[in-house]
This record gives sequence, structure tokens and C-alpha cells, in this order.
Amino acid sequence: MTPTAGRRLLVVGSAAVDVVAFVPALPEQGGDVLAEASETSAAGAFNVLAAAARHGMRAGLVGRHGTGPNGDRIRGAFHAEHIELLLPPTEDGDTGFCIGLVDASGERTYVTVPGVDGSLTDDDLDGVVTDEGDVVYLSGYELAFAHGRTAARWFTALPDGVTTVFDPGPLVASLRPHLLEPVLRRATWLSLNERESHLMTGLGPAAAAQVLLRDHPSLAGIIVRTGPDGCWLVTETDGVGRHVPVPGGPRRAVDTTGAGDCHVGTFIASLAEGFSAVESVQRANLAAALSVTRRGPATAPPRVQLDLGLHSSA
Repeated sequence: MTPTAGRRLLVVGSAAVDVVAFVPALPEQGGDVLAEASETSAAGAFNVLAAAARHGMRAGLVGRHGTGPNGDRIRGAFHAEHIELLLPPTEDGDTGFCIGLVDASGERTYVTVPGVDGSLTDDDLDGVVTDEGDVVYLSGYELAFAHGRTAARWFTALPDGVTTVFDPGPLVASLRPHLLEPVLRRATWLSLNERESHLMTGLGPAAAAQVLLRDHPSLAGIIVRTGPDGCWLVTETDGVGRHVPVPGGPRRAVDTTGAGDCHVGTFIASLAEGFSAVESVQRANLAAALSVTRRGPATAPPRVQLDLGLHSSA
């Protein structure tokens, strides 16, 4: 395969700062618990972009970043990963943050506090120029923020030569239909987890993927991530669901934060490089499996580690 040098991933939305505490278990309502460790890091849209960039794809954020300490942290993280910031700093506020608790099973529970990253304007987006061959990713979080209408309008108006990927996210049940449905009609690929697919259809992952493709025939394919055992993939070519397992088997999860972001970022970069849909989700499955063995939201492995892992499990 050749590098993805000519293709670019653009992520529309929020790159926030995660403040995460690792706890033995979640406290009861009104209770307290002593954390075993904590960390603060760039997250949100950064997770998807970092996964693609570590795979060798050009990447850029179409999102606001503030001028306070959170914004400084975001800019430092993007610079370190060679990810482009397509908008200048917003002078009248800081970037938002997420407060997260990760329990002993590796599962995470979050509260999101938007900052300037949750207030994109039409002027912000209308100044962004896309090129033929670009891939644009949108998370359902952006439809839940105050700029939901703005993000949906820009995404649905993208030229035909731009591939689009939509991940409804954990807030899918609360997304406004008049924003969600046009986005689904414009999406080329839909990537979501088992819980989200059930919320959208009331079905298990395999059946949900097929129903979502049937109801949205413009989609090239649907990926339903099912955690440690891999994902279900359905494509327009045959409409038949197939389970794609994790190469080499599941790993013990230490922190699942950002695993879905790692998966979709690696899938996008692999598909852009010319791998088939099945090969791309195999690569994404392994990348996500490796990412959960480390603490932190942006723990996608570099390309060389991913290739070595696939070679050793072949």
C-alpha cells in the first residue's frame, strides 16, 4: 500500500481537554471515592485525528480552540502530532473540558463541559475549503452542541467528491431528528457502537447494521463496534453483515476511553490508503484493542506497531 499523502482527514468539532480519575468503582450518588491516579490530556476530536495521523494521513481540525490554559494544551498536543488547526484561536474564551471516571473494568463515565469549541459559527465553517478526495468526519456530539445546526448545514452541503464519516456518539437518543436525518443521508460511512445501534433501531448489532443500511441506501457501509470481540460490517455491495474479529484476540482493557475514536480514525486512514473495507476494519479492530491496554484517550498505536501486530497474528 502507498501512503495517504494526497488525502486529508478533516474533523468538524470539538477538541476538548479530558480530566480523568481512575477509581476502583463509581461512588454512589452523594458519595465519594479515592482515585488511584489521574491525568489531564487533549481529547475529543484530537483522538480521531491522532489515530489517523499516526497511520500516516494528513489531518486537520475544523473547530474552535480558546486562549486559556485548555486552549494552550490543545494547541501543544496538535503541534506534537503535526495536525493542522484550520481556525485561529478564539480570543474571548477557553476550550471546554470533560470530567471522566474510569473504573476497574476500564469503562469510562463522562460529563462534558463545552467551551468555545461548542460554538462554531457559519462564518467559521464557510471559510474552510475542502478538496476532492478529502474525508470529513462528524461526531453526534456536534449536533448536540449549540452549533448543531451550523455543523449539520456545512456537513450536508459538502461536495460529492468528499467522503464523509458520521459517528452518532453516546448522545444519539437525544439528537434532534431534523439535524440527524440529513446528516445520515449525506454520510458515506456510519460508525457506531453496539449501544448506539440499539438506541437507533432496538436491534442487536448485526441486524441493526443491516436495517440502518436499508433505511439509508446512500451509505457505502456501516460499522457497529462490539467491544473486545471486534465489529460488524455491512457494505452496500452485498448488504450482508459479517463479523470481523480482532486479529490476535482481545486484550485486557485498562482504559476504554477513546477506543471508538481510535477505531474510526484508523479505519479512515486505512481505507484512504487503499485497503478494502474488511482489511480496514481489521486494522481498526487491532488499533482499538491495543489502545485500551494503555491509560489515556489518545492511545492509538503508531503505524509500525499496528503492522507488526497484524504480521504476528497472521
